[in-house]
Amino acid sequence: MHELGGAQLAAALQTFPALSDCNTRCPTGSAVITPLCLNSLSPLEQNFEHIIHAVSPSHGTPNCAALLASCYWSALDLAWRSACALAVSDDQSDKKAPQSFAVVLPLLGAGAKAVPVTAAARIAAESCASWRPLKTTTLDVTDGPDDSAVISRRGSRGEKPAVRLALLFGVQEDEIAGEVEDQFDRCPEWTEQGPTWDPT
Repeated sequence: MHELGGAQLAAALQTFPALSDCNTRCPTGSAVITPLCLNSLSPLEQNFEHIIHAVSPSHGTPNCAALLASCYWSALDLAWRSACALAVSDDQSDKKAPQSFAVVLPLLGAGAKAVPVTAAARIAAESCASWRPLKTTTLDVTDGPDDSAVISRRGSRGEKPAVRLALLFGVQEDEIAGEVEDQFDRCPEWTEQGPTWDPT
């Protein structure tokens, strides 16, 4: 991600203040968001408007599961705020068709941080199932017809154009993708109460 983002992404990350002597800019379990620069040469810009940087814990870290869950909640909060801002600034607010925004996530912690895949997938499923969108004063948060969360605001004639936030896991290995799917299927909060939004 950093390689694809190049110098402009590196410069955007340097705008966050250092939190300690070791140049930490985001604590473990937290996330920050950077926009992609217009007219950059980054291939990321073709598909994404923002990048959310979450700092996952290493396997064996005290409170590893709680910190990993916090990564998901922090990242999803930032994605939700970004979707709200984009919806509010949209010039075509009177249209009735839903606007869809996708959050593409890796399986946090399961790479260089060495969290076992099964544990990382279980935490991902539980965290995403328990996360709820932040309500704002400018937008309504309602349940969509397909159990997805829908944020909307009233248009000039009283319509409620909808915005949907969808979760996508970007994993390359079929075995890991299968484990993520299995853990979402097993998550009681996801299967019994319904998803906050569709795990496409």
